[in-house]
Amino acid sequence: MRDVVFLVADATMQQTLQGFFGRKEFHRSVCCSAFEIDARLNHDVFVASGDNDSGLYARPDELLRPHHSTHRRAVIMLDADWDGSPGAADILSGVSTRVARVWRPEDMAVIVLEPEIEAWFWQPDNPHVATAMNYRGERHYREVLTSAGYWPDDHPKPPRPKEALEYMRRTYRTDFSPPSCAVPPSTSPSVAAATRRSEHCVTRCAVGFRRRADENRRRTRRRTRNGAENCRCPRA
Repeated sequence: MRDVVFLVADATMQQTLQGFFGRKEFHRSVCCSAFEIDARLNHDVFVASGDNDSGLYARPDELLRPHHSTHRRAVIMLDADWDGSPGAADILSGVSTRVARVWRPEDMAVIVLEPEIEAWFWQPDNPHVATAMNYRGERHYREVLTSAGYWPDDHPKPPRPKEALEYMRRTYRTDFSPPSCAVPPSTSPSVAAATRRSEHCVTRCAVGFRRRADENRRRTRRRTRNGAENCRCPRA
C-alpha cells in the first residue's frame, strides 16, 4: 500500500504540494523520516474536480473511499473561505467526522487553510509573482486584474484572490508553478510565505503520521508488557 493520499479542493493546492514534494529530500525540511509520495495529479494527490471546497466539505468520505484500499493514511486540504462556508472550526469538525467513517482518526488529518493559498500569493510590486504563475504579458498583472474588476485600486490585494488567479489562468493560460517559487525569502516574500505555510501544514499533519504511528506502537507494547507483568493467571 501507498503511504498517504492527499485529497485537495483545487488545482492550486495540488500544484503547491507537487512543488514541495518534488524537492530533493523534502522530508528533511519538515524533520520527519522519509516516506514515499508521488505528488503528480491522480497518483497520491487528488483534486475534488467539480466539487472544490464546498463539495469536498459535504462528501469527503465518499471522495476518499476508493483510496482506502490503496493508502494507509489520508490528508484533506480545503479553504476556510468560500460561498456558504460555515467557518474554519465547523469545517474542521464536519470534515473530520465524515472522514472518520472511512479512516481511523489516528490515520487521517484535515487541514483548513485560513486564509486561502491564493491570498498569500498576490503582491503588487513583486516580479517573482509573475514568474511563479508563468505570466509573460506586456501589462503588469495588477493592471490586468484591475481592468477586469478583480483588483480595485484601493485594495492591497485582490478581494477574491482565488477568482483572480482563475481569471489569469483562463485569459492568459497562466499556471501557478510552485517549483519556480523556490527562491530565497528575501527576494520573493509573498511566494516564500505561501511555500512556508504549505510546509507548515504538511509538518503538522501529513508527515507527522509516521511519528504518531511509532508512538502508538510503543504505547501498545507498553500496555502489553504491563498486562503480562500484572497477570495473575497460573504459570505453566
